Amino acid sequence: MSAGRVAVDPMTMPHDFVVTESHLVLLLPPFHYRPERRAEGFLNLHEWRPEDPCRVLVVDKNDLSSHYFLELPAQWIFHFGNAWEDDAGVIRFDAARAPDPGIMTHTFTDIMRGNPNFRDSSPARHYRYRIDTRERTIAEEAMLEPGLYSEFPCVDPRVGCRRYRKLVFLSQREGVPAAHGMLNELSLFDMENGQRGFFRYPDEQIPEEHLYVPRPGSEPETSGWILGTAYDWKRRAHVLNLFDAEGIADGPMAAAELPYAIPLGLHGKFVAG
Repeated sequence: MSAGRVAVDPMTMPHDFVVTESHLVLLLPPFHYRPERRAEGFLNLHEWRPEDPCRVLVVDKNDLSSHYFLELPAQWIFHFGNAWEDDAGVIRFDAARAPDPGIMTHTFTDIMRGNPNFRDSSPARHYRYRIDTRERTIAEEAMLEPGLYSEFPCVDPRVGCRRYRKLVFLSQREGVPAAHGMLNELSLFDMENGQRGFFRYPDEQIPEEHLYVPRPGSEPETSGWILGTAYDWKRRAHVLNLFDAEGIADGPMAAAELPYAIPLGLHGKFVAG
């Protein structure tokens, strides 16, 4: 185990980062820390500066003192799906990219105030990124059809930090909002043929993060299940749904239900037992 320190000024708020065989990559949004605002609460401690770039910090895993910065247009990212690096030193990764942190600065505030008409003011859309570590360049492009929002991406854990083909995430179509105002689809996207399978949850259920669970003995990304919880706000009960990863459009193949509600969560982990 090793540790290092990289000077970053102004300080910002990265939520997640990606790892490849040889590098760490952190996207540092222009959401600058303002310590003089301590009395205003945590979120107000930060100031969004859309005119500034999103800095991209690339760190050599084998020498943490070796690093450099690249730049992208201002953007906000909570979660990445996966990342991998080829023999030519090219890093590829995906992320749910929002134009700004409006979900934190506005949407969450509306939710905490009990505003029933809240909506995500800056929904994320999925992007793919490419870093050439030899040329020290970076590029980004939209991955999915226009008007499709995404969050909570994940992959078959057996392809973590390796080349991958299939991406699981929650989604929502622009103009087709759920009654609860949150993401309402489970999607599986094939990054090679561009096909997306999806299941739309009924309006009375709020889906949370879903996970890919491999079928024992199968080859990576060939067979498995997708496991995820949903809150049924009409019946005030929580449901655990199990999907066939190759047929999520058919809906859950099995479900287990708690006779009560639990708080909405963000992240989970499947452990075989």
